[in-house]
Amino acid sequence: MDPDSSPRLAEGSDTERSVLGLLAAARHRLGMEVSWLDRRTQDHGLVTDLVDAQGSLPGLVPGFVDCSPGTTTGDAMHHRRPFVVATADRCAWPDVRELASRNGAGAYAGAPVVLCNGSVYGMLGCASRSPMPVQRDRDAKFLALLAGVLADCLWPSPATATARTRDQIWLRVHLLIDAGGPDIVYQPVYDVVDGSVAVVEALSRFPAGSGGPERWFFDAETVGLGRELETAAVRNALRVLPDLPAPAVLSVNASPPVIASRDLNELFAAVPAGHLAVEVTEHARIDDYASVRTIRDELRGQGIQIALDDFGAGYCGLQRMLELRPDYVKIDRALISKIDVDPAYEVLARAVVTLSKEIGASVIAEGIETAAQLDRVSRVGIRYAQGFHLARPSRRLALASR
Repeated sequence: MDPDSSPRLAEGSDTERSVLGLLAAARHRLGMEVSWLDRRTQDHGLVTDLVDAQGSLPGLVPGFVDCSPGTTTGDAMHHRRPFVVATADRCAWPDVRELASRNGAGAYAGAPVVLCNGSVYGMLGCASRSPMPVQRDRDAKFLALLAGVLADCLWPSPATATARTRDQIWLRVHLLIDAGGPDIVYQPVYDVVDGSVAVVEALSRFPAGSGGPERWFFDAETVGLGRELETAAVRNALRVLPDLPAPAVLSVNASPPVIASRDLNELFAAVPAGHLAVEVTEHARIDDYASVRTIRDELRGQGIQIALDDFGAGYCGLQRMLELRPDYVKIDRALISKIDVDPAYEVLARAVVTLSKEIGASVIAEGIETAAQLDRVSRVGIRYAQGFHLARPSRRLALASR
């Protein structure tokens, strides 16, 4: 069954009643006034299959919605991630602000419905006229779990098999954390001018044959253990700090939801000022920049630097760069891979360097795999570089200058 061409749910069917019950559960749990199930179409749109609403809510009833890349729903479906926007009219995403203006939505949330064959059926959505008092990460997790149950209803396969899979993922992640995982490897970032090590990035590694970091963190998030796994990774990474001589800085990765939750505050409080940087990945969305800026300022008050990771690979790169004003901007390897063979990539790199200087940020080129790339990176004014050509990730600190 292809969700792009799947028919509407049969009116009065057991499946329709089950889906309506789940929509009601989503609405009540989040304190919303309306919830709905959208089905993806072939022309980058979503059409509404079912709606559960509290009374008559003209304007809030969804219809055809654009889900092309660059929209909230399009990116949520592409990255298979739920989202919650507590205050729709102040959201960074233009399509959400338009929803607030057009339909009077004060808060908006959604989660992609992914069928057991890996295709995306559509979106589970919720909205209300009033903004949410606070942004709660657990609401996004609840929607993701509910979207998984919805997928079981929509796809003709035994629901117990999918439930069993989720149980297995939960147990696998829990056992890894309880066993002291994940393992950590370290990859240096070099100053291309003097060859010294400026930053050492901590990277998570998982048992051989069990999938890479992206798969593990995604699976953990779908079963409600995303924050626990990220926190465990940061805790393990920080153990190397006593062996890290100044002026090198240890860099750890954290998603915006984990940073906003302040789950890492206790760990960061024990770190001496000037020894740590937090990399915020561009693959994860930020709906409330004001809160993230507040936490950024708190971290800087503790002597912790901020890095924008994977610049050019995900959500609204330029806006995120300008909103966060990071200490480091890490240009994604996809933009570095052709810098020595395509003049357009060199022009783009120069533009990033210029903009970074304007906001007081240093630039790191990721994914340096050849001497030619390193030479071109240096020519365009990028001061720092990281990649296999310079040093591969290792369980032991590699601090020798080049």
